[in-house]
Amino acid sequence: MGLVFLSGEWPPNENENFTLPKYVGGGGGGPFESTKWSGKKGYAPVSKIEVFSTDWMITGIRLTFTNGTADKMYGKQDKYYSHFSFKAGELVTKATIWPSEHNNRSFSIGLTGVEADTNLELQAFHSMSEQTAGLVLRKPTDDLLRVYIKTDKNREWYGANHNWWDRNPQEVEVGSGLLIGVGGRCGSNIDRMGLVFLRSAVKKITIDDFKYKDVNAWERPDTLGGLSSQVIARTKYSNNGPANAPVIDWKFGSSMTRTSTTTFNQNTLTAYGTSVHVAISSQVLRIGVKATGTGFEWQKTGQRTRAHSESQNDIIGWEHISGQLKVGEFVVCQAVICEGSVVLDYNARVTITFADANIKVTYQEDGVLSQTCWSQAEVAATLSTP
Repeated sequence: MGLVFLSGEWPPNENENFTLPKYVGGGGGGPFESTKWSGKKGYAPVSKIEVFSTDWMITGIRLTFTNGTADKMYGKQDKYYSHFSFKAGELVTKATIWPSEHNNRSFSIGLTGVEADTNLELQAFHSMSEQTAGLVLRKPTDDLLRVYIKTDKNREWYGANHNWWDRNPQEVEVGSGLLIGVGGRCGSNIDRMGLVFLRSAVKKITIDDFKYKDVNAWERPDTLGGLSSQVIARTKYSNNGPANAPVIDWKFGSSMTRTSTTTFNQNTLTAYGTSVHVAISSQVLRIGVKATGTGFEWQKTGQRTRAHSESQNDIIGWEHISGQLKVGEFVVCQAVICEGSVVLDYNARVTITFADANIKVTYQEDGVLSQTCWSQAEVAATLSTP
């Protein structure tokens, strides 16, 4: 069978966007694949590789992905353990796999970093049998010795550090450098393995078509809680002059600064680092004055393109109340603002576009909107006369 994850469930326009894996090892065991890069699994790259080995071969491998899920162990745990965790957006520039001395299992794996704007010619890789998919080192080969990885963050890793054997290293095509899975054959050990990368680099992520899980709360945000009003200024003005004193002018006004934050949290937003442009098209919430003219409530904003995390300093001012006081009169003025925090679960459409503009993937993903907001000031003045 070949890489099962490359057959059946991918739309045709995605079949060209991965490297042709070079399988190193032999024909023992049964076929396996480990990936989350598909419409059914959410298009999550690899975030962590774990390798188990003996003194002379790799016996097990396990991958964790940027959506937080870990695949099962293929092969088995053994004497030695090594792992490599990718930083957000970290890309492989070089990867090498060594066959073992016995030429019948993978002995080691290695990785190296690539530039995000790597421009490589696309090569179609249609689903096919393992015998014809990719490049098989040679037959028969039954062991893997070592894997080496180097990244664009200038980090290096050896999965199984069998450095006494350096014959016949097999360099792997890394394409854009984004590792999306592994495949090959395994039983009690890893008999044969290939690394699969995206060929064309991720250039932009668009998130839109938000569906909030608490539909009633989103459609009627005025019903949401999490609001707290507070008096931020209170002043009394008095005219305590003698009976023939003139009127006095009063003016109530000042300003203050408060910070509002809006954050969208979902797996895709943390998977590709800051080098990939992200555009989020959505409405969010703000705190406004109720239609009755008194009190505060949550209200929807207009829809616009946003960053996945925004913070802004809001200047809250109140300078519009003034008047005159006759002798014996006094006025009490106060300014009230409202602070609110809200957390809403949602599902949104994610579209990833690549350096090759003809390729894109679209999928649904859950996320959480978190906001802390401040209202503008609501000002009131109460006049008392003799």
